[in-house]
Amino acid sequence: MAALAVVAACSRHPLSRAPGQDGGSGATGSGGATGSGGVVASGGVVGSGGVTGSGGTSGPIGGTPGPDAAAGGATADAGAADGPDRGGVATKDGGEDGGVQCLDNAYPVDGVCTCAPSTPKACPSKCVDLAADPDNCGACGVRCAATATCRSGTCGPAVETFVAAEPGCGAIDLALAGGLLMWTVRDRGELWRTPTAMPAPTRFVTGEMSPSRVVATDARASYWIDVLDATSGTDGAGHAFTSTEAAIHGWDGTSTKTFATETNLTGGINGLALSDDGRTLFYSADTMVRTAKISDGASSSLVAREYNQGVPRALALAGPQVLFTVDVSGEVDGVSTLTPFVAGSCGLVDQSDGVPANINCDRLARGQGSLLLDSIVVLPGWVVWADGSSIRANADAPGSDSRNQGIDVDQNVSAIGRDGTHVFFATSDATQPGQGAVWSTPPGAFMVASPLARGQNGPRSVVADSVYVYWSTSDCTINRVAK
Repeated sequence: MAALAVVAACSRHPLSRAPGQDGGSGATGSGGATGSGGVVASGGVVGSGGVTGSGGTSGPIGGTPGPDAAAGGATADAGAADGPDRGGVATKDGGEDGGVQCLDNAYPVDGVCTCAPSTPKACPSKCVDLAADPDNCGACGVRCAATATCRSGTCGPAVETFVAAEPGCGAIDLALAGGLLMWTVRDRGELWRTPTAMPAPTRFVTGEMSPSRVVATDARASYWIDVLDATSGTDGAGHAFTSTEAAIHGWDGTSTKTFATETNLTGGINGLALSDDGRTLFYSADTMVRTAKISDGASSSLVAREYNQGVPRALALAGPQVLFTVDVSGEVDGVSTLTPFVAGSCGLVDQSDGVPANINCDRLARGQGSLLLDSIVVLPGWVVWADGSSIRANADAPGSDSRNQGIDVDQNVSAIGRDGTHVFFATSDATQPGQGAVWSTPPGAFMVASPLARGQNGPRSVVADSVYVYWSTSDCTINRVAK
């Protein structure tokens, strides 16, 4: 970035709030002539007040603007192209004792108001980033639609309501496969689908208790978790508990089948993933990750076990690895499925020295204080998860913990999805209803969050195809926006 032009500091900033207006009041001379003309500032030229005379009669307040001021003041948006606006374009009236104070997002540098590097352009009320500000997109005062974002200085498309709201959904989880969008409706016990080319919702499963986490590889079959029963009680020590029974159900185009059933005190079944060939289901139950061969009905085998109170939650597959978030301990672990008859042991403590001894387990992250338990995705070379308001990524290779990368946004991440090259994620804040957003970023060492949608109500489950990003909302709609 080129160096900024230097504007000499005076007892009052030479320029006022609006670039291009007439000069302000000149100081009263001690006997001099009328003040001499304006001062030229980087980012627009505006006439200044008169200069104090050195002798003679007092000059009139507000000396005559010089010719440079008159010519430059007509262009209100003429900031320096190679650096933040400085001088009067970054000031506004109303300082203490009638002085001048900097615009919002501007700061005094060497006595001159200067826009911050992240918001380099001075508009009438504040300094902004014309490449990203939806209220000043490409130029001051250019406002994008209420749900659209500013993408590199151009307003993006507005959000579409793809499937209209049906009250009483509870929560909606999405999956994409074979040109179909599928979703679970938790509180109504239903599964629906529609072609992505044109919305035509069709209900294909009813009578479930509480379905969620739908997965599919094509239009012929889909699988999901159904919570069958939850019983609360108190143990002998007076501790409250909830015993949950959950099952993995599947639909093969004609009927619904059961592939696994688990009952425990940690939610029943918490995560579900489907192998790329559509033959094996991976699921998390209690402290274990297990598999179920679709061709074998309800038979299952152990893949990994968490120790130190760890409870695997969301699952993702990366070739021979199954990766998962871990409740309680705030970890992200990966286990290879290539070693025959050897289940991964993650966080197992060696009793001789108290040091965790991981067997066939790669720990990608530890100590994630606000780990998003319900989402983890894999792209070529990277595993991606969320910790509070941060999106985190790690190379999916053994011993890669030191390569964690991340970006921060201004709200907590509520869901993560992907296509073949990018991560898409939703953010929301319960204290700011209707202010949720959807973002995209490439994974890896140079992650940059780009907003795709704003003004959303509690966005959650996120999926993407080659053209659109889809998400569900807390008010039971399914929305989408072009990438």
